[in-house]
Parts: sequence; structure tokens; C-alpha cells
Amino acid sequence: MILHIIEILLFIPVAFSVLYIFIFAIASLLPETKHRKQDEKKHRFVVVFPAYAEDKVILDSVQSFLKQDYPKNLFQTIVVSDHMKPETNTQLQQYPITTLIANYSPSSKAKALQLAINSIHEEYDFIVILDADNHVNPDFLSQLNTYCHADTIALQAHRQAKNQNTPVALLDAISEEINNTIFRKAHNQIGMSSALIGSGMCFSYVWFCDHVMQLSTTGEDKELEEALLLEGHHIAFLDQLPVLDEKVQSGQNFGNQRKRWIAAQLHSLISLGKLIPTALRNKRFNLIDKFIQQTLIPRSMLLCLVTFMTILVSICCWTYGIKWCIVLSMLYASMLLSIPGKFYSKKLLYAIMQIPLLVFKMVMNLLHLKGASKNFIHTQHGE
Repeated sequence: MILHIIEILLFIPVAFSVLYIFIFAIASLLPETKHRKQDEKKHRFVVVFPAYAEDKVILDSVQSFLKQDYPKNLFQTIVVSDHMKPETNTQLQQYPITTLIANYSPSSKAKALQLAINSIHEEYDFIVILDADNHVNPDFLSQLNTYCHADTIALQAHRQAKNQNTPVALLDAISEEINNTIFRKAHNQIGMSSALIGSGMCFSYVWFCDHVMQLSTTGEDKELEEALLLEGHHIAFLDQLPVLDEKVQSGQNFGNQRKRWIAAQLHSLISLGKLIPTALRNKRFNLIDKFIQQTLIPRSMLLCLVTFMTILVSICCWTYGIKWCIVLSMLYASMLLSIPGKFYSKKLLYAIMQIPLLVFKMVMNLLHLKGASKNFIHTQHGE
């Protein structure tokens, strides 16, 4: 009886997480949202690359971005150099961009964005935030401009993998596409706000300047999202506007990355929980939905947990195992609906075999979360 009670208590949060994912996986099949395009007005953009010890990738990313076909007098590029080598900074200063050397401590992306804003002495319409490893097409700003209006507050581009050269990188790429499907595309298709993702983000410049100084954690995208939703702003997902992002290639970096994400998720859960009464009074349903998202079990953990429990409970008592089989079927169906067809290959099967080890590393990281929402955790590239 005690074991059965424990099983039920475990089943409830698991089933809730799976049901949420399943509902939005189905919603992703609805007709795609057509975002309103504007007239031929060309807006002024400032583009910021926060770069912490990114010597390996920042030069290539800047060179790529400077190929934009957008009028050069209508955008400014800023690189915030934090803990980068003097020779890298010297090379950056040869480009027609603004290079800022970080003068803050400890390091954080939020502080990099604050430094960038404090350095700007011109007026812009929108600010774009890219990671140091991000690459975009030459028409990125031209395409982005067509979705920007006088009343646009926040846009999220479609971040996708630049590399799939290791099993971990492939899993990271697939995870990102599942997130794009469930938390961005599907949400927009039923009229809800997309989630932000940390880069490939575009904000109203005035709105961003009013809020950037309030950022204080390593989950700056979640803080921005919280502010947007609390004020009732809609976040649009631009599915057809790609931003290429380098995926982590080793289990160690995967674990560090997830540690940072889980810490930000827990911090966001607590912060959003305090706002639920206000959200209910003001009918901020997107904010309530965001709170629900933060309660979900991480997907890789969910896959291992549901599979294990389904087998275990079914062996012990097949009648109790039926409900676990149903949940397992819903979870697998959600994944199948959310993963783009281009990822299905023999490489995927090998990558899936890496999940238990990666989940073990994630669980170990849960034991060392203290201070992770405040202390910057860097993800190395090319490893």
C-alpha cells in the first residue's frame, strides 16, 4: 500500500508534464500563424553580441553578420568583450562595429546588456540580441524589419542548430526543435505568447531600455519574459527566420548548460509564483501558463523516468501499469510530432542511447545548484 501511494504521488506530476507537452504537440498541427507584415519603412536596429571568453567563435560570427544587405546607416553592431584575449579585441576593433571591454564583476550576460545600453548615444527602434556563436543569413535584418511595427514589443527568431557533429550535439539540436514546436510555434498558433530563448531575440528599444537595468540573474531571458507577460505584451515567434546556434558537443558542457537552465527555471518558478495573484486579477493568462511551464519535469528526465516506471510498475502489477503505458505512449507521440523529419536517421538511435548518462549528470548537477542563478556558468564551444 505504501509503495502504491508513492507510485501515485510520482505519477501525478509526471502525467501532468506529459499531458501539457502532448496538448501543445497536437496544437502545433494547427494552421501556421501568419504574422502581420508592415509597409516598406526601414527601422533602425542596434545588434548586441555579449561575448564571455568567446575567442573561438566571435570573430567568425561578426564577420558573418557584417554581410547584412540592410542599409549600413540603419544598424549598429556592438560586441561586449568579457574575458577575451587582447589579440581578439584588437581584431574586433578593425571591424566597423563598437567593441566594449567589460568593466564589471562578476560576469553575466545581464551586465553585458546593461553595459551596451549605457554606451549608446543614439536613438534606435529595436534591439537585437545574438549569442557570440550565432550566425544569420545576409537578409536577416531585412526579413526581421518586415515583422516590426510601431506597436511591436518582442519577437523571437527560430534558433536552430549550426552543428550536429556529435551525439550530444544532435540531442541538443533535437531538444531545441522540440522546444520551438511546443513552447513557441504551438503557443503562437493558439494565440498565446512564444517563449524566449536567450538569443535571436528582438525588442522594442524603448521598452528594453526601461527594463534592462532590472535584470539580475543568469536567466535574463526569463526575467525579460516575465516582465513582458506581466505587462500583457505578446511575444511572436518567427518560424521562418533562422538563427544558427552552435550546440554543445560534450556531456560535460551539456551538464553545465542544463545546470544553468534548471537553476534559472527554479528561480523563475519562485518569482512567477509570487505574481500569480496579480496575474489572476489582471487576466494575464500567458503569465500563468509560463508559471505552469516552470513546474514541468525536464524532458530528458521525463523520458527516462516514464520509461523506467512503465516497465517497473507493469512487471509488479499490470493493472497499475496500464496508466503508465498510456502516459508513455502520449510522451512518445509528443516527441514524434515535435521532432522535424530531417532528424530521423541511424545517428538518432545512437544519440538516444546517450540520454541515460546525460540524465545522470543532470541529476548530479541538481545537488550543486546553490548560487547557480546568480553565478555565471560558461558553456565552452568546440568541445
